Amino acid sequence: MKNSILLGVLACSFFTGCSSARYVMKDASQGTIAIAGPTDGNWEKAHELMTQHFPSGYTVVKEEEVPVGVSTHVHKHESGNKSIVTKDKTEYHVHYVATTADSNSLAKSTAATNNIRTVSGTTMQMK
Repeated sequence: MKNSILLGVLACSFFTGCSSARYVMKDASQGTIAIAGPTDGNWEKAHELMTQHFPSGYTVVKEEEVPVGVSTHVHKHESGNKSIVTKDKTEYHVHYVATTADSNSLAKSTAATNNIRTVSGTTMQMK
């Protein structure tokens, strides 16, 4: 049983990258999506959610890595000593707004400063 679970996790990681995206916040004019990191698979999932939220188009106005907690690992050495490593856990947040006539000028000026472009009403950051 353990082997089949491990095999499933490895297959998911290898074949799909286990990409995911989730809403952190959304309202009538804007939203924030959390992804594990700015990889292509995660961007595709984020794009799907943003398109569901604003089918007429959206503009990504900000991307940032934010802390969401800490993880601590205790390593026991053969000598009997221990070392403790604490690391921040982070996720990548993508902030976006609906593309409308009113928001378009704000979105364009924000996009220009963040190296972002609009394509067919949907905006993606240049990599």
